[in-house]
Amino acid sequence: MRLSDQPPRADDAPASDAPAGTGTLLGQAARLAADEFAEALRPHGLRPRDARVLAHIDAAGPRSQQEIGRTLGIDRTTMVGVVDHLTEKGLVERVRDPRDRRRYEVRLTREGTSVYRDHVAHLTRDADARLLAPLNTAERATLHRLLVRLLRRT
Repeated sequence: MRLSDQPPRADDAPASDAPAGTGTLLGQAARLAADEFAEALRPHGLRPRDARVLAHIDAAGPRSQQEIGRTLGIDRTTMVGVVDHLTEKGLVERVRDPRDRRRYEVRLTREGTSVYRDHVAHLTRDADARLLAPLNTAERATLHRLLVRLLRRT
C-alpha cells in the first residue's frame, strides 16, 4: 500500500476539523466580528477603536482622555493617537475641563455626533446582522444573553 493510499490518521486532520475549545471559538468569533466591523468602517476612514471612543463619548458625555482610555481598556499612548485621529477628522475636540483648568475633556463635535448617530451606530448593527446571519432570532437572543452573563463575571 502506498502512503497516499492509506487512510489519514486522526492527527493529520486539518486544523479547522479539529475540535476547538470554547475559548478558541470565542476568539475566532471575536476576530470575525472585528474584521466585519473594520470593513464596514473603512469607507468612512474610521477604525473599530475610533468607533468605540465615539460611542463611549456619545453615551457618557465629555471625559478626559485618561478616563476614556481607562474605561475602554486603551493605553495612554494609543489613546492620544485615537483622539488625534478623531480630532483631525473633526469628530471630537479637546476642551478645557470647566471644573479643573489643568485638564482637557474630549467631547463630540456636531459632526462627530452626526457621524456616530447617523452612520457608525447603523454600521455596527449592520455588521452584527451579517455576522449573526447564520443564526435565527431565538439563537441570536440566546447568544447575546449568554455572552452578557459571561462578561459580567469579569
